Amino acid sequence: MGETLKFVYTMSIFLSLFLVVTSIVGEEWNSHSWNSEFYLKKSCSSDFDCPRTMCIKLSLARCFNDFCHCY
Repeated sequence: MGETLKFVYTMSIFLSLFLVVTSIVGEEWNSHSWNSEFYLKKSCSSDFDCPRTMCIKLSLARCFNDFCHCY
């Protein structure tokens, strides 16, 4: 009984930490604070629709398959 209770307690802590990390990353995705093509997918119709600040230095934002990508 005690071992089962410890297991349930440990799993609840682990899952709550996972949910906290997921919600923090989700907020960063929504605010577009990360400059990476993986984290920021913006729809576009031409290269001019892609923000210049979405890519790191020495990379260019280009429209490919209706989404902005860093090249």
